[in-house]
Amino acid sequence: MSTRTIKQRALSITAATLLAGGIMLNASPAHAGVDITVKTTDDNPGGSAHFNDLGEYFNVCDDQVDGKRAVAWLEWYSGGFFHSAKVEDANGGNNGCVLYPYDIEIAEGNTVWLTVCLQDGANGTPVFCRTQSGTA
Repeated sequence: MSTRTIKQRALSITAATLLAGGIMLNASPAHAGVDITVKTTDDNPGGSAHFNDLGEYFNVCDDQVDGKRAVAWLEWYSGGFFHSAKVEDANGGNNGCVLYPYDIEIAEGNTVWLTVCLQDGANGTPVFCRTQSGTA
C-alpha cells in the first residue's frame, strides 16, 4: 500500500469521525417541551397557574385574599379531538395551590394552552383571564 493511499484513508476516517461527532453534537434533544407559568391580568395578580411538561400536570393558585377563586384550564388537540381540563383553587387566598387530580396524556410536541382567571364563586363569570401557550 502506498503512502498516499494510507494518508487518504486516514483523512477519510478522520473526516467520517468528525462528521459523526458533529451530527451527534447537533442532534435535537428527545424531549423539547416547555413549562408554562401564567398569572391573571389584575394589578396585583390574584391567581396563577403552572403546567409542567415533564409528567404533564398542572395546578392553579389563589395568590391573593380577595374573595375570588382562581380557575385554570389546560387545553390541547390530540388524535383529532379537542381536550380540556379544569381545576379550581377555592380554599382561600395564599392557602396553597390545587393540583389537577387526574393523569393527563399529551403527546410530545403538541401545543397546549394554559388559561388562568379569577372568579366569584363556582358559577361566577371568569375575569382577569390570561392565556399562554407552550409545548408538551
